[in-house]
Amino acid sequence: TDSRTAKVRCIVENSKGLLRGEMFARISILVGKQGSTVLLPKQSVLDEAGAKIVFTRCTECKEDKIAGKPPCGSFDKIVVTTGPIHEGAIEVLSGIKPGMEVVTDGAYQLKTALGSGKLSAGCADGH
Repeated sequence: TDSRTAKVRCIVENSKGLLRGEMFARISILVGKQGSTVLLPKQSVLDEAGAKIVFTRCTECKEDKIAGKPPCGSFDKIVVTTGPIHEGAIEVLSGIKPGMEVVTDGAYQLKTALGSGKLSAGCADGH
């Protein structure tokens, strides 16, 4: 139709009984995005000096590769660009690729330990 209206069936919280049948609502639907979308738990995306960061397990320490050792066990700090928040998750537009593992539980404690000097920076120097 040309009216820009459509019937939508959805489940809506209405414990206070404010919503009634046949009521109108204004909604926004995101369209036009192509490709994979990365959603991360909100607690894994942290603020640092105006930037959004996440931590990933370090897998590419040059020293360990040269020595033929497994990854060092440190963490990389990655600056990300975020998008909309979807309930308990936040959309990441750049910085993280689908399939990458990020720190979720303990990310804030990791950031605090790195900032206080209690934990050696290792790989978490922002590469």
